[in-house]
Parts: sequence; C-alpha cells; structure tokens
Amino acid sequence: MPRIDFTAPLIVTDAEDRLVADWSTLQEFVGRSFENTDIIGYFGQSIEDVPVAVLLERSGDIQILANLQNDGLIAKSSLRSVRALSTNELDILQNHVEGTWSDGVGEGLDLDEMNFHIDLDHVDRQQVDDGLVSHGSGTRDLFPSIHAGDIERVRAAIENGENVNAILGGTTTLGWAIAFADAPIAHLLIDSGVDVHYLEHGMQTVLVSCAASRNLSDGDAASVAARLLTIDGFDQNEIQRAVEIAEQRGKTSLLDVLRGRSA
Repeated sequence: MPRIDFTAPLIVTDAEDRLVADWSTLQEFVGRSFENTDIIGYFGQSIEDVPVAVLLERSGDIQILANLQNDGLIAKSSLRSVRALSTNELDILQNHVEGTWSDGVGEGLDLDEMNFHIDLDHVDRQQVDDGLVSHGSGTRDLFPSIHAGDIERVRAAIENGENVNAILGGTTTLGWAIAFADAPIAHLLIDSGVDVHYLEHGMQTVLVSCAASRNLSDGDAASVAARLLTIDGFDQNEIQRAVEIAEQRGKTSLLDVLRGRSA
C-alpha cells in the first residue's frame, strides 16, 4: 500500500547562526532523525481533515537524508496510508505537514549544537506503492460515526472490529464522544474497553475532559464520570484537578460524583 514521502531541503547553521555548507560536516548527520517529531499526532482535529486522517498510520518523524542534487541535506517524513490519496487529499495532508514543520515539531530542530531549518518553499511529495500493508488508524467509520452522533453506526463499527482505542487528532474515541457531548456513545465506548487513562492531547485523561467540556452537560458529565470511576487507576491529583474545573464550570452534579469518590 502507498507510502507518502514529504521532503524539503534542510538549512543548517551553527551555534553562532552561521551557515554550515561543508559536506564533510553535513554528512555526519545523514541517516539520523529528530526525537519527538510525530508530524501527524494532531492531524484530524478539524472535521475537514478526518476523512484523510483515518486512512493514515500514526507515524511521520523527521529524518535527515543526503540531498542527491547537491552536497546538502533534506528532511523527510514518511507516512503510510491504506490506499493511494487523491490530489485533493494530498493537498490537505501537505498543508498539515507544512504547518507542523513550520510551527510545530519542525520549529526548533537541533543536533550536536547545530540548528536545522526546513525550507518550506521547496517541499516535494510522492506516493510509492511499496507493497506493505497498512491498516491506517484502525478505523474508517468509527470516528465519523462519533462525530455524527450515530450510536448505531458506532456500535456497528466496533462490532466490525474497528479499533476502539484509535487516536485521531491527539484524542481517543472517548475523548471525541465527550467533545461532541454524546454521553450514550461515551458509555458504549467505555463498555467496549476504551483506554480511559490515555492522556488526551498529551495532558489530561477523559475524567478531566468531562469537567472541562463546555458542551457536555452537568448531568451527562456526572454520568460518564461515575462510570469512569468504577475503573481503577485515577489518582487523587487527577480527581482534584477535575474538581477544580467542575467548580469553575458550575457542574454541581459532577462535583457530587467526584467528591464522593475522593472523600
């Protein structure tokens, strides 16, 4: 199945911000990669991006390769899709990759006291069918069904083997159900074994999201939190953080549930 490669020249400077162009120095970096550069970790936060995001595996770190056109370096991020993307889908994905390269993980790349800047004016892309099978996000219909608030479609997607623990836009299926204020779907996902301790957006579990969501009503937040708290693993600091947010939001029913647990 297709591998999608995005490449762009790398501009290298030293600690004094002087351009480094000597190949004997640059070649030492060929084959290396930068840590914590998952360029599609948050792809899919916009509804418009979801149809493309569900096709992709969670991957896409930034690697350093030799630029075959000159004695320089290029940045490369490779993604894998369940099928070939259309031109429009590639445009959507490229827009995200370039945004992440410029404002996200690619903003401050450095190795061995050298600084690396991606030249966004010369980004290239290609799709290569390398014959390897990809399952993408593990779900083609589950996230769209949650977004649509269609619990029967959600149930069918789960019964068809779609991955209840898939991540889209940095958020689990349960996180999306809470974001879309759909308590019945949230309960279904919990009953289906979703990981309730995953850190949404790298910062908080869904217990805190119940308190923070402005769309999830107090009663619905309380019902979901009560179900969550029957599952072990929520520490007192997290419960207290949820209490603080629930107080700010005026969610009194949720506060009763949280305080009953932490008392």
